[in-house]
Amino acid sequence: MALARWRMAGLYGAVLVLGSPWAQHGLQARHGPHALYEWARGGLSTCTWFVSASQTAGLGTRWMWSADASLVLMLAAGALLVPRALRRAPAGPLRWAVAIGIWVPVSLAGQLAFWLFLGRDARLFGPRDFLLVTLLDDGAVFGVLAGLVTGLLWIGADRPARPAVTARARHLERSRAMTLPPDSSPTALGREPGDVTRYLCAAAYTDPAFARTVANGLLADAFGAVAPSPGVDLGPVVRHCLAARRLHRRRDVRLSAALLAILLIAPLWPVLTAGILGVLGAAARPPAGALADRGRDRSKEPAAWLKAGVAYGVALIAGGWLAVGLSSHGPGVVRWLLGTYLGGFPALLVLCVGLPAVGGLVARHLLDVEERLRGLRRSVFVPSAAPLPDPVPAWLADRLRVIDEAQSGNVTVYSGWEPALGFAARQSGWSLALPVVPAGPPPGVTGPPGEVTAFDAWDLLESLRGHLRELSRRGGAPGAGDGALLAGLAVEDRVFVHGATIAGDDRFLPDTDLAPSLLLDREEMRRVVLEPKGTARHSLVAHLPLWGGDVVPAVLLRVAVSERTVHVECAVHTLAPVRGGYHRVDSVPDRMTGQRRAELLLSAVGRAGRVLRAAPYASVENLRFGSRRWRREMRELRAISEDPDFDYGARLSVRERAMNPTYLNYFQVLDAQRVTAAVTRHTLTVIREFLDAHGVDTADFQRQQQTILNHGVLQQGGLSVVGNQAVGQEASATLFAQSPAPPTPTA
Repeated sequence: MALARWRMAGLYGAVLVLGSPWAQHGLQARHGPHALYEWARGGLSTCTWFVSASQTAGLGTRWMWSADASLVLMLAAGALLVPRALRRAPAGPLRWAVAIGIWVPVSLAGQLAFWLFLGRDARLFGPRDFLLVTLLDDGAVFGVLAGLVTGLLWIGADRPARPAVTARARHLERSRAMTLPPDSSPTALGREPGDVTRYLCAAAYTDPAFARTVANGLLADAFGAVAPSPGVDLGPVVRHCLAARRLHRRRDVRLSAALLAILLIAPLWPVLTAGILGVLGAAARPPAGALADRGRDRSKEPAAWLKAGVAYGVALIAGGWLAVGLSSHGPGVVRWLLGTYLGGFPALLVLCVGLPAVGGLVARHLLDVEERLRGLRRSVFVPSAAPLPDPVPAWLADRLRVIDEAQSGNVTVYSGWEPALGFAARQSGWSLALPVVPAGPPPGVTGPPGEVTAFDAWDLLESLRGHLRELSRRGGAPGAGDGALLAGLAVEDRVFVHGATIAGDDRFLPDTDLAPSLLLDREEMRRVVLEPKGTARHSLVAHLPLWGGDVVPAVLLRVAVSERTVHVECAVHTLAPVRGGYHRVDSVPDRMTGQRRAELLLSAVGRAGRVLRAAPYASVENLRFGSRRWRREMRELRAISEDPDFDYGARLSVRERAMNPTYLNYFQVLDAQRVTAAVTRHTLTVIREFLDAHGVDTADFQRQQQTILNHGVLQQGGLSVVGNQAVGQEASATLFAQSPAPPTPTA
């Protein structure tokens, strides 16, 4: 889109050249033989501008100021509307139609403003209504011409740009440098336990959308279950989201008040203010250095300050010139809209006081956020020190209690299709169906088969649970070559049940609670294992937070024994790292420096326009949170009383919501695969040893075990393709090159 911006700048340059007094003098003095020429000449008169009244051929000062002001308004509206609309329009004739459809109303509005600026003086140039018709006719012609030229300039503007420097591209190719994935932060990766909790606490301040999602999807959901978040302490995250919301609300309310003050004294100036702040924001972005791919070149920041200062100076001069020049022209309503009454004082007040005030409010907010982030650094982070509002409302205290209790729960009440909410989508897996037949005599020995010792699914799970927990306690199995790979492996029994099926089930929804209970005792858990029917199913979950909790591989094992058959299903899930931008808290200096303050101030200039435009909506949304939460609670209370299939399932996983689209480091993928492979290997070993100890024939199981260990999949019947390996009847396989990518969130 950078190419499109340059082309639009070229279009505006051509308009200014064609509208100059010297170009217009030549155009108006020459009459063409064809009506088409006269038609185009009239349209081009729409963009006329003057430097002095002497260039108006005796039409006067009012005509000069009216023409200049209407042209500025028209070009400003075009700059705001045209690029946004064309970016959304598909290429082809529809984009041309959109360009014409925007430019025609914009030019008509500019001509109407010109007519209004003239006021009573319009009668000097003939009947007032006739002049309006003539101006609108020329405006429509100009809109069509500008739309056609804009559509022509946008051809190919949205295509991916080619590399600008071929030699540099060849150098990078020779050095085998990899292109970093978007939103990555390779210099600040998690490494200590609890790092991912810090990153999500920091996300509450740096990503308002994340804080808003947690507030609306978790706190305001009074009757919904809480999804597990492996490796994350949800309590501090939620509390920091509340604190960040208060911080954002204070900023947005103040910005909205400033915007309202501007709206009262000069109703059209909020649009002009947003445009000026947008220009300042573009000027304040530090230019990319020659070695920007290696890191940020801070030596470019003074140039950004210079550009922003020059842009603000130009805005002051141009705005003051128009305000003073139009202060004695046009009807009173028009001067009020433009803030040009009282000698143009309101417009000058907006330029000299309003814009700096907006920038100051945004800068103050960034400094406050910086102070909060400084308390989230690894060396000083205290999870229990998360702030809370004073006093704490009763509904909030109840919800925080439910969230804290969910951290130690062993039940997942989910909504939708995927049961393993909180562990990310399933990546791979395998399943076995083993017949329980007596083992034959040892090789070389004749005799009848032995007897099978009775067992059930809970017995097999006890062996699996005990072995995996022993691996975690001892730091892996030295004899198996795992070393400390599985140290810290968390092994837990967990029941998954759909939220629309728990009404009337005292195990999950006691009469005394409105939200589901997420904790089952051992006897109830055993009953679910031994009776795998209905929607409540058991899984033995083994997960290990790696890279400070940034990567969490998990293996979910389901075991059932029925009709002399052992069913074992394994599902592999992996939580990918949280977004790269959330890791930037590790780059915050331990104290404020002059350079850091200047960097934050420059950032405030760059984002002031965007924040100001969003402030009114954000303020209303934040202030209405309490009333919306209460109305939602009342609606759901009525639904609970009327609908027996009310869905209590969790719909938001905070951990999955924060997942990055890609891994941040190549070795994160390998580490996750090593863990899941080790857990799978030990799981199969325990199952074989358990079956051998109970006198079950494991000859067929050992063949299936080897297939799983070699290819990570087992398909009994049908067809399965893994890499270039096909398993199944009449199987064939095609090899496709793939790169590892994290799973998509289930919520």
